[in-house]
Amino acid sequence: MAEARAYVLSHTPVTAFNRTSTARAIVEAVIGRIAEHQHQLANIVNGSFLSTAAGDDLDRIGELVGVYRRSSMRAADTSNSAVRFLIDPYSNNTAADIRNKVSDTSNTDIFPATGGIVIPKGVAISNGGSKVYTTTTDAKFSSSDKEAYVSVIADGIGSSYNVGIGELNTHDIAQSVPELVEVASYFLVENSSPITMGADAEDDESLRYRIAHAVTAAAAANRDSIRQAIMSVPGIADLKFVNRAAAYSVIYVRSTDGVVSLGELHAVQAAVDQVKAIGETITIKRPDYRTPMFRINVYFEPQTKDRDAIIGRIRNGIVDYINNLSFGGEIVYNQLVEIAMTEPGVRDVTIEPNPVPVYEWLPDKHKTGKLYGSFTFSSGSNLRAGPNEEWYVHQSLLSVCTP
Repeated sequence: MAEARAYVLSHTPVTAFNRTSTARAIVEAVIGRIAEHQHQLANIVNGSFLSTAAGDDLDRIGELVGVYRRSSMRAADTSNSAVRFLIDPYSNNTAADIRNKVSDTSNTDIFPATGGIVIPKGVAISNGGSKVYTTTTDAKFSSSDKEAYVSVIADGIGSSYNVGIGELNTHDIAQSVPELVEVASYFLVENSSPITMGADAEDDESLRYRIAHAVTAAAAANRDSIRQAIMSVPGIADLKFVNRAAAYSVIYVRSTDGVVSLGELHAVQAAVDQVKAIGETITIKRPDYRTPMFRINVYFEPQTKDRDAIIGRIRNGIVDYINNLSFGGEIVYNQLVEIAMTEPGVRDVTIEPNPVPVYEWLPDKHKTGKLYGSFTFSSGSNLRAGPNEEWYVHQSLLSVCTP
């Protein structure tokens, strides 16, 4: 105001500039409007630069380079292959055995006429603390079943509900399903894959960081950076690049648990999207799974004891061997025999039938699909998977016995 007063008095005929003068009122009004425009102009300038933009202005800058603010998401798994209820293995019971322990089985929704048990959707499962999920599908046990898979969704929104492998281990069957209160303690729950889809709404600093690195992402999006991003996801054991080109790639991933879950696929895709080049499309896939159906006959020395324990170790060893083979792996006949023969008291081993039928494995349905083919398999030979295929054997499908 002092500067304006001096200017008016020295450059105009105005001689009165007191608080009640017309000249002062006009100058004050003009200065006020100029200040408003300066403030608006400062906001425009700040909103035009990455270092100072915020909110909607920052979103618009991100759109220019194809980077968008991440919204909050609720953690969930709908694969029906990551979360399961199982009957305590130490009890050595099937669903039929558990059903026989219930005094009232009149509710056919829980105890179907065909046998078995149904744990209805709506059961709360948690880590014993604040990470609570609710089942969104029924857990259906046939009479001979010892496990049943379900889909789940977190009760809250955000990354704080994400869980690692095995973190969900508590259920409220006793409270939510009164018909099963007598046998609730026989049921366990676990998640064999991480559930990491939960996300918080992205703040300005995180978005600004991603925009700043988007332009230089092309230089960083080489195989090493992509591999590092993928291998940082819990549960991923290996990966394979296929048809990598300037703007399109397919990457197959392997899981430490044998089968890649949908949750792991989503987590890997999110990790890759953070380092890939602008305009590049990278699709994450899991292998096509193949399951060989054969029987291993174990012949013992007459004096051999603890035969059931030996058969159990042989089964576990063979399952680990097959499920740890990489893409296009070979199941070597002699290797299977060697795994069995290393056990003390084993006299001989044979594998039947020959040729061996091989089926598709449907991971989301947790069962075998259609017959893939029959292949010769005998001493000195092997079963080879295709380039983008992987062998998978579930414990329940591998028969190890004494003839």
